[in-house]
Amino acid sequence: MTTLIIAGSIVACLMLVALLGKPILTALGNWLVIADPLQSASCILVLGGYLPFRAMEGAAIHRAGWAPQVWLTQYPPTTEERVLAGMGIEITPEYQFSSRVLQYCGVPPAAIHVLERASLDTEEEIRFAFN
Repeated sequence: MTTLIIAGSIVACLMLVALLGKPILTALGNWLVIADPLQSASCILVLGGYLPFRAMEGAAIHRAGWAPQVWLTQYPPTTEERVLAGMGIEITPEYQFSSRVLQYCGVPPAAIHVLERASLDTEEEIRFAFN
């Protein structure tokens, strides 16, 4: 009898979690989101990765007039890229693709700048951009 009561309690708890879990988790997720409004800036910094989407968003922000320049970060060549380059196979760095995406989306080439120093991670991208 005790086992039946415990099993029934567990089932009831699981049903409660199933019914209330999604709304509670959704509310918690919405509470964690911070959506600061955009402000005018001197540049838009497009971080590496998620090609072409970050460049497309940078272009949209530029077209909306939030900043006159778009800066691109770059990464050092990977081991694979160095091996391919050693074989005479030309490698196109990601920032060059991002630049082409920006231009396709209407950003003038004169407004696109590539940071000189290559970054190893996001922290370095930010540090090199603003130092």
